Amino acid sequence: MAKKSETAAKSETASVNGEAKTPKESAYNSIVVRWHKSADFDPESALTALGESQGHVVKSRTAKKSGKVTLQVDTAESSKVSGRGRPRKLVSKETEQAAIKLLRAAMKDPTKAPQITALLAASAEGKDVSGELSQLVGLTAK
Repeated sequence: MAKKSETAAKSETASVNGEAKTPKESAYNSIVVRWHKSADFDPESALTALGESQGHVVKSRTAKKSGKVTLQVDTAESSKVSGRGRPRKLVSKETEQAAIKLLRAAMKDPTKAPQITALLAASAEGKDVSGELSQLVGLTAK
């Protein structure tokens, strides 16, 4: 048992650039709600309705084994990012890699390269060019 506490003490005092690491703080506050089954009360729907009425995004997850329900309440801005502050991916890694491969192949074609470059520039300005780009790359029929 002494080895575990020594290891834990070492990990807490480990340094990064000469400064002690601090334990990662959660961005969320937690609460545990328990109610008797005979009570005519549904805290999940009550908290969901309260959060949504204040303009928050409420996500609900239920554990398979225990049936424990977890509600996550976010602002509209914070719900758009996942765990580490990165935007959520809309497609799988394999799909993304296949699309990049097709885009690179299309960029090598001297007739398509200027059109693709123009579409990518328009996309950077906020325009939706997905249909035109997919036609140029060859993902959809013209």
